[in-house]
Amino acid sequence: MRERVAAVLIDSSLGRRYVQASLVRRIDARPSPTAIPGTRVGLSLVASRSAVTIDLGSGPHALVCDVDGELALLAGVDVEQVGFFDGHEDAIDFDGARVPRLDVRAVALAALTQEQP
Repeated sequence: MRERVAAVLIDSSLGRRYVQASLVRRIDARPSPTAIPGTRVGLSLVASRSAVTIDLGSGPHALVCDVDGELALLAGVDVEQVGFFDGHEDAIDFDGARVPRLDVRAVALAALTQEQP
């Protein structure tokens, strides 16, 4: 079933994905986070709060997302478009293709629980 979805369309090392607009608090420039030893994440300061920072590529942007009341920053993304899109379950239509949803919570948990190679 088609529905209208408010979304932020990004390109990253994970490919083209969308993030639900309701999770995004702001779009910033890519930060320089402080690394957390033994993990694949860093910490950045956002509006006087610390945010777990997950590097998703070499893009110029960062999405500040709310994950269960905590801030997660998706860094190194390229924001392609923000708006309303036709959606189908966990995908939206863009440029003649279906773009899957990025599960921000799952990406954050995976980055926090996996050790650096």
